[in-house]
Amino acid sequence: MDYVSRSMSSMRLDPSAVKLTELPLRPVPGKDGRAIKVRCNIFPLRIAAETIAYQYDVVMDPDIPVLYKKAWRLAEPLFRDGNHRAYIAFDGKKNAFSTAILGPMCHKVTIDQDADDYYPPLQQQQTSPGGSDRGGRGGARGGRGGMTRGPYQHRDLDPLPREVRPGKAQTLRIEEITVAIKQVGKIDFHSLLLYMAKKGPETETAFHATTVLSTVLRHIPGMTFISAGANFYSPEDRTHISGGLEIWRGYHQSIRVMMAGHLGVNVDVAATVFRQGNLSLIDLACQALRVRDVNDLARMPPAALRARLASELRGANVVTTHRADMKQRFNIGTVSKDTSDTSMFDYNGRKVSVTTYFLQQYNIKINYPFLPLVLKANGKSAFPMEFLAITPSQRFKKKLNGDQTSDMIRATVQRPVDREKKIANAVANTLKYQNNPHLASFGLSVDPDPMTIPARVLNAPNVVFGGKQQCKGGDGFWKLGKALAKPSKINAYAFAFFCQVSDKDAREIVSQLIGTFRQTGIQFGSAAECPLRIQNPEQSQNVRKTLHALATEATRTFNSRCQIIFCIAPKGLKIDNGSRVLYDEIKRITLTEMDVLSQCMDYGKVRLERLSPKYSENVALKTNVKMGGATNFVDRLPLMDRPTLICGADVTHAHAGSAAPSVAAVVTSVDNQAVKYRTFLSAQPSRVEIIGDMERIMSDALDAFRAGSKIYPERIIFFRDGVSSGQFREVRETEIAAIKRALAKRKLEGVKLTFMIVQKRHHIRLFPNDPNNQDRSGNCLPGTTVDTSILHPSEFNFIIQSHAGLQGTSRPTLYHVLHDEIKMSSDALQQLCYNLCFLSERATRSINMVAPAYRAHLAAYYGRMFLEGDFGSDAASTLSGTSQEIPVSLRKVMPLMDQHTMYYM
Repeated sequence: MDYVSRSMSSMRLDPSAVKLTELPLRPVPGKDGRAIKVRCNIFPLRIAAETIAYQYDVVMDPDIPVLYKKAWRLAEPLFRDGNHRAYIAFDGKKNAFSTAILGPMCHKVTIDQDADDYYPPLQQQQTSPGGSDRGGRGGARGGRGGMTRGPYQHRDLDPLPREVRPGKAQTLRIEEITVAIKQVGKIDFHSLLLYMAKKGPETETAFHATTVLSTVLRHIPGMTFISAGANFYSPEDRTHISGGLEIWRGYHQSIRVMMAGHLGVNVDVAATVFRQGNLSLIDLACQALRVRDVNDLARMPPAALRARLASELRGANVVTTHRADMKQRFNIGTVSKDTSDTSMFDYNGRKVSVTTYFLQQYNIKINYPFLPLVLKANGKSAFPMEFLAITPSQRFKKKLNGDQTSDMIRATVQRPVDREKKIANAVANTLKYQNNPHLASFGLSVDPDPMTIPARVLNAPNVVFGGKQQCKGGDGFWKLGKALAKPSKINAYAFAFFCQVSDKDAREIVSQLIGTFRQTGIQFGSAAECPLRIQNPEQSQNVRKTLHALATEATRTFNSRCQIIFCIAPKGLKIDNGSRVLYDEIKRITLTEMDVLSQCMDYGKVRLERLSPKYSENVALKTNVKMGGATNFVDRLPLMDRPTLICGADVTHAHAGSAAPSVAAVVTSVDNQAVKYRTFLSAQPSRVEIIGDMERIMSDALDAFRAGSKIYPERIIFFRDGVSSGQFREVRETEIAAIKRALAKRKLEGVKLTFMIVQKRHHIRLFPNDPNNQDRSGNCLPGTTVDTSILHPSEFNFIIQSHAGLQGTSRPTLYHVLHDEIKMSSDALQQLCYNLCFLSERATRSINMVAPAYRAHLAAYYGRMFLEGDFGSDAASTLSGTSQEIPVSLRKVMPLMDQHTMYYM
């Protein structure tokens, strides 16, 4: 019996006398399905019960955050001063923890600001051939860009020719920092142990104790690698991608409090994007703007060049390279309208250009005086681009473009067996859990073997098509039936080709597509030839005129209102000199101006030589569900025997660096098969996750349900996507309260509500324990469910891996119940969630989350296209640094589309 077990046995508290949580308590775990065992990427963390930690406030003077890590490395041995018990874990900011009692102390350390950090390799042992070094499809070959291996050296990329560099010897930039510590608190782990044993709530003290343990666990990796939140990265394992970027690989590490009665360390692989260190700013500009060299930059219109450079470079941290004796580091604010030749300022009593100044002051000739100057974030200084380089170890937080995203996926996808090997290597070597004096001083130890836990494979529903045809869905995928469960009917339609194609080829493409649509089950009201136009889409006005003309022509041809326009264009095509995306413009025009659906297709996939029946079938399924049809039903949905409203909600945010408004979407079912939904969109302030308009939305949803069913629902089951654990209380106090108010205003207090969170942004992974319980991709079988061992000690949550793997390691979905008046059993709720994953309707596969949350996610993403105003990266980033409020409004989707279609599918 370990320390914790002995401590627990001595606690004689009555659990029924203690309120463990504000959230619903876990009912009896589920029993339905086939019992199996799976491995997970959680490693037991043992703690000595009598451990007491002391918290120390850390003050550094001068306060330079980028030097915190270097300063602490030098200061900690001085604080210990031979005391072998006084290991101190630093959180990298303002707090440190130790089991030793230390008096107030301060030490002065000297730091070379220009010295480069050394980051050891992530892989510290040779992996077997065909193992994790392959990294899936991207692997060591690094997708398109290839992988750089070997020692990470910060090369001198000073763009100046040797003969014009100043001749002074380089002077080191030395910074003396005084590091002071002072004890400010004492933490014991008694509350945490009670919480783990389900004998006490998660108090502030228990939370603080968990924070201490997390700090201790991450101390050595944090001091060794580049840290970002709970992740650690090293440049030793990186892949170059376009735009002057690199993918760095690393590991995630976090502590979990679990039902198992002990803590666990969740370890996973991680990857993120960094800027390529020491790359000259001109090289970065050429890569980001996709031009061959600086001469191509010179050929661009000045205004367009400046706008694109400002978008790409704003926020980047750079270092000057024109003086070997002095370097300046700063963040780029924006790009000037002036060049080195045109920017004038007072120097020695006369006006001189930047070009003249550099020649007279430094004897340096500016080679590219026609390029715009770069301004510091404070706007007080400007520098020629050729004298700047990107500083190393700088994360890229902006949105990746399509090619970069594809490269990211290719370079990071890993088969389950390879991922598990990399995680095992991290635990054994990289993260330094063994022979770790900091862990030992706190009485902590991490088991080297992952947990093997009980799981169940739920019974899959039968997939139901038209004509009562059924098939089993246990594999997570199935063949399309002979008839759609609910086919739609197209009475009037048209085709628009925004690409270079002959009229003959366009007609043949249309013929083949329509033929497949008919075979799939979509009905057409007329055999007449549909209107077709081929248009150059360079200007949005051309697009608008073409779409309106086609709708008018289709109405005339079919003697019926145009329902849908099929649009074919190259993927990602931009118009209006690159300021707009054609796809977004088509959706805005058709849905907010014309009251017509649109279905876009990638010309690269519909060219006659490439058009496949499978692609055409997928387009047909999307078209059918957009128009209110259904691909399939399932043979059973628990709790749908009485009027029940199923809801899904999500909020989408602009990419990092943008202050554009966020968009909330709520979808609510209108049929008892849960395949048709009403959609409600709402704009709200930037980065606000909590849906502020929930009462109005749910009021409209309840009234819409009554209008269609002649009765209000008796139950509401609500799936909320995108909420982190730290926001649970706010969701309960705001969103759930708003739903209850909407019910109360209609005197529907008797309607029962169950509200749960759908979480995908976690690092729990499940691995098959034997070959009989894995799918063809090596992942756990669809329906694998876990509701014991690694879950919350007392609250009602569970994990379902509901989809078959395609490539890489599947991510299961974590469901957490925040409010439960229906009081479903574990078996009933888990089966409902699993069965809802078979109703995506856009493909013949189960998906990785319940369909209502999936639809809300799609609808919220669509809603971004309807934001009023220009929220490109330039405008949004400029506003994000000010107190100026951005107007929040959405273009309204036209009534027919809004009320009778699922346009976002």
